[in-house]
Amino acid sequence: MNVESSPQAFFEEFSISLPSEYLTSVGKKHMNVPTECWIVQGVGESNHSPLNAFDNALVDAGIGHLNLITYSSIIPKFITYRSDLVDIHPGSETGIIIANASGSLGDTVSAGISIAPLANYFLVYESHSQSNAEKTRELLVASTQEAMQSRGEHRDTIYIQTVEKTISKKFGHAFVAIVFNPKTYL
Repeated sequence: MNVESSPQAFFEEFSISLPSEYLTSVGKKHMNVPTECWIVQGVGESNHSPLNAFDNALVDAGIGHLNLITYSSIIPKFITYRSDLVDIHPGSETGIIIANASGSLGDTVSAGISIAPLANYFLVYESHSQSNAEKTRELLVASTQEAMQSRGEHRDTIYIQTVEKTISKKFGHAFVAIVFNPKTYL
């Protein structure tokens, strides 16, 4: 299994163009289908609470000002990947696919996502572990391979992104997320 190291290169290779019949619908949110995404990761710690550690991780990733709506694991093939953060108004409802890991003082936690380019869509898998990023990466490869097999598909290349944190305060959190631009939904 080949693991692409650049999300930009991965999406450029496997995405398709937005079908012409949808071009006039971008930004009008008729079908609630995202057309742009980017990937963020964050780590945070707190001596107060696990929620503060999670919030600090969101701030670290640049999305602490948004109302996040968690999606399951499918992305349309015509998604455009952005390498830059999008300016989204504070409080906006923003769809994400997220992998979370939390722990306590002294723990090493990791979280990650994998993306597989299936025939008609991208399949995303999320994983986390009370271990290092390499363990999470191994879990993602195995899970993604099984998910492709159950769908009768096989791809040689996937994209994986992980983050790891050894916690030095009472609570800690790490996450990786795919964020969808709410301004560009169909």
